[in-house]
Amino acid sequence: MNKKLLLFGSIFLSTFLLTVAQEKKIDMGKRYQIIKDNSFVQFRLDNLGEGVIRGGVAAYQGTFFYDPNNVASTSATVRFDTEAFTTLHVKRDEVLQSAQFLNSAEFPHIWFQSTKAVPKGDGFDLVGNLIIKDIVKEVTVTCKTPQMMPKSGPEKYDRVFVRGEMTFNRMDFDLGKEGPWNTPMGNGKLMGDDVSIEFHFHLYSWTIDHLKDRFAKTKEGNPHPAGLVYQAAVEKGTKGGMKKYNELRKADKNSVGPSTLGDAAWMLMNDGHPGVAVDLFENGLKEDPRHMANVMRIGDAYVGAGKHEEAIKHFTMLSSQFPKNTHWPELLKLLDGKLMTKSSQ
Repeated sequence: MNKKLLLFGSIFLSTFLLTVAQEKKIDMGKRYQIIKDNSFVQFRLDNLGEGVIRGGVAAYQGTFFYDPNNVASTSATVRFDTEAFTTLHVKRDEVLQSAQFLNSAEFPHIWFQSTKAVPKGDGFDLVGNLIIKDIVKEVTVTCKTPQMMPKSGPEKYDRVFVRGEMTFNRMDFDLGKEGPWNTPMGNGKLMGDDVSIEFHFHLYSWTIDHLKDRFAKTKEGNPHPAGLVYQAAVEKGTKGGMKKYNELRKADKNSVGPSTLGDAAWMLMNDGHPGVAVDLFENGLKEDPRHMANVMRIGDAYVGAGKHEEAIKHFTMLSSQFPKNTHWPELLKLLDGKLMTKSSQ
């Protein structure tokens, strides 16, 4: 009897966990990516007990999920390239990049992954893991309430502007832990322990308005085949979209192909038809399994269609092939709670 109860309990728990995973909703329309235009990352720390060293970071990437109506759901994964940290002083930067500090030759990236968001009166705190030189420590990033600009600019992007800052102790991450930088001077040390990072990120998200404009006409002024396939799929589903595609493909094999299906699927995915988008992406990949844009985008369609098992498998594969991209680890974190543990991931 006990064995039967144990078996029943195991089956029930597995079924429950699978159901919860399938029911988890991730709104890809709330996903934003950093645009380097109008963004900046700066750092500072005390120097010589009285002075200040300032610097900036020239290369970084980030994926954010933000909903002003559900701030507690805010989530982020950000990558900073260690060789892009600079104080605009050649000799000082040589030390900064050396094994005694960032060790950029062995550890090319610094990562931050949030684990929870705590709403506050004037914004929110993002609590998460900071990974430097494969040392993982929890930090808190304080963010001001983001400014929203829906369907803005000539591109008609949804935009978000967010400011924030965090402070961590360099000793916790073996940054100059040993050496002359810790010599007492004035009211502190030759180099202070606390590193403050300030950022202003310009984030954007694709909109269906942007994509409709983009795929309305070809350069020659003719109706764009991707737009035609999209419209047919909206009206008559996968069969309608594929019928239109096959008609166009038969008439012009040079201009119509897997890219056409992928672009139409991209539009469908951003217009509330993720299931049909998956079908079109899959058909495009049958024609050309190595079509990079379709390989990159189908995972998002899996998420929108609730096909989380397929999405996890796909993003895991992409993470191994494109380890610098912040999108895959962010989605894996949201889908199955998988957090990064090494800066080299």
